[in-house]
Amino acid sequence: METFFGIPVTWLAAGAVALLAGVVAGLAVVAWRRPVLLGLALRQLPRRPAQSALIVLGLMISTTLVTASLATGDTLTFSLRSAAVDEIGRLDVVVTYSNVARLAAQAVGSGDPFAQVAPFPMAAFERLREARAVDPVLARDVTGMAPAIWLTCRAVNLDSKQGAGAAVRGIPPDYDRAFGELVSREGAPIDLGGLAPGDAVLNAAGALTLAASVGDTLTCTGTSASLRLRVAAIAGASGLGTGSTVALTVPLAFLQERLAASATTGGGSPALDAPGAGGNGLINQVWVSVRGTAISSAALAPGVAAALRSRLVDTDADRALAAFLQEPEFRVALANRRPNLPLRVQRALDELDVLVTGAPPTLTDAPGAGEFPLTVPADAKEARERTDRVLRVGGVRGALVQAARDLPDAAKGPQLEAVLQRATGFLVLPIKETVLVAADRAGNVLSTIFLLFSLLSIAAGLLLVFLIFSLLVASRRPELGITRALGASARDLVALVTLEGAAYAALATVAGLPAGLAVSRGLLETLVWAVESGYAGFTGSGARVAEVARWSAEPRSIVLAGALGLLLTVATVAIAAWRVTRVTIVTAIRDLPEPPRRRALAAHGEPTPNPPHQASPLRRERGDVALAPSLLRRAGVDVVAVAVVGVAVVGWAAWAGRGTDRKSTRLNSSHVSESRMP
Repeated sequence: METFFGIPVTWLAAGAVALLAGVVAGLAVVAWRRPVLLGLALRQLPRRPAQSALIVLGLMISTTLVTASLATGDTLTFSLRSAAVDEIGRLDVVVTYSNVARLAAQAVGSGDPFAQVAPFPMAAFERLREARAVDPVLARDVTGMAPAIWLTCRAVNLDSKQGAGAAVRGIPPDYDRAFGELVSREGAPIDLGGLAPGDAVLNAAGALTLAASVGDTLTCTGTSASLRLRVAAIAGASGLGTGSTVALTVPLAFLQERLAASATTGGGSPALDAPGAGGNGLINQVWVSVRGTAISSAALAPGVAAALRSRLVDTDADRALAAFLQEPEFRVALANRRPNLPLRVQRALDELDVLVTGAPPTLTDAPGAGEFPLTVPADAKEARERTDRVLRVGGVRGALVQAARDLPDAAKGPQLEAVLQRATGFLVLPIKETVLVAADRAGNVLSTIFLLFSLLSIAAGLLLVFLIFSLLVASRRPELGITRALGASARDLVALVTLEGAAYAALATVAGLPAGLAVSRGLLETLVWAVESGYAGFTGSGARVAEVARWSAEPRSIVLAGALGLLLTVATVAIAAWRVTRVTIVTAIRDLPEPPRRRALAAHGEPTPNPPHQASPLRRERGDVALAPSLLRRAGVDVVAVAVVGVAVVGWAAWAGRGTDRKSTRLNSSHVSESRMP
């Protein structure tokens, strides 16, 4: 698995490790400042080994699920990549030649045996082989190069009456062995030069699909020249004999002879600086092998493709194309066709106009212009690369040719076709990289779907972790109460339980990683058994799942699973610790239920008083006083107004009482004096 929702897994693993490092650092600071809490937390593990084992078993669920999900994603991606690589073997870069006239007409001529790509002279291969000796990139990275003809057809075994789509590959007998050996099932080398005309070597998958054996006769239709081949040997599943589809290998000269009479180039031939360009026969591909393993070589393929492309550039054709595109009549014809073209083609033509004229664009923020930078190129190399990229956008060359055919001069259309054929005919594809990117994309989609379904199981596992730790803390309430009575704060209890949970989580992560890998491996083995035994009911190509499925677990996925599982477990334990460590000292020591907390009134959010049996008379009075404003509001009385009136009444009573107090004081004093008189 390479990405998750577009984010590289390597980045996710690095982020998870960094976050885990922060959490561990925080716990380490707490343990360093409160070593007593660390000792109390760790002493619980060996005291009850059976209970500790059960706790670890429950906490490892999240790590196991995450590990199994990521490992299954890696298995899917690796299996798809391996299947793709098996199909093309050590073929990393392929050079082909497109037919511009066919692209413009949007149809294939009925008499063209090269229905996929147009043929080109063998001299093009000779030029590339000579460039390999002088170009530093090609000399360093290219390990093999061979001319080839690749055709697709419908193969039918006349003996077993089985048929399937097939590829016919013609390569010279002295091909570069960097592409792999061609050996029989017994391991004996197969000499293509020793085959009789009409003999072919069938790969192992083709023999199984067509139920063919040595000596069977096959017909290959799909081209103007129908081929009738005899199976001379069946190759083993290695080297050029790999692949899960039907592949027939024949000598290159045989295909050239059979197809020479009906081969058509379809408009223009490449300008090659070699005398007798077409005298050595025609081919439609050049195979290139790059150093490295079957998968790592894909990283070097784009650089090799760029070096090969530079050796096939026709500068005269580039200048002729630029001059043709700047003709006023052609620009008018192209402008008339623009409204009927797709938006992407219109934006590509805008960039092509900037590259050809060298003038800055008048509109740079047009819809869809982001893919095509409307900027003047810095040098000729950049202009050439961008022009080649734009001309290969689907529909661009066809639009140019159709606009040229609209001109009054009927010769303009074929003239532009020939120029485009020379300028853009050769196509250099890093096919290994393209195939692996497609395999990675498919693997990421399947892995993401699997992970999304696994999130439900992970959520259930986290809930189980929360319940386990809540029950663990609840069973030790008297110990927590005594700890609080000895001077520990509520935060100390949370830290104590979190440290203990982190210790359990670390053990659970260590045990959960191999358990998750074992679960992923078990799922794959179950799938293979179901396919091979027929229990799954797979038939045809679906039955080949057992052949291409290969278990794999990337180190970055294991790191991400361990870090993420530990983070989820520690976070869940911390939440459970904060939730269940809020205890009252007296009730915790006596192991009594916690008294109900004050709850807000349902309608007004005011605190309700405790029941009479749980509060003193003074607290009950305070509760009644606190309840009075709420009752007044229920009666529709404004509390503020009542408070203002009450303060006014109290003030008036205090002021009015001053005179009364003075009169009573004078009366009392007069009575006292009278009582003292004789």
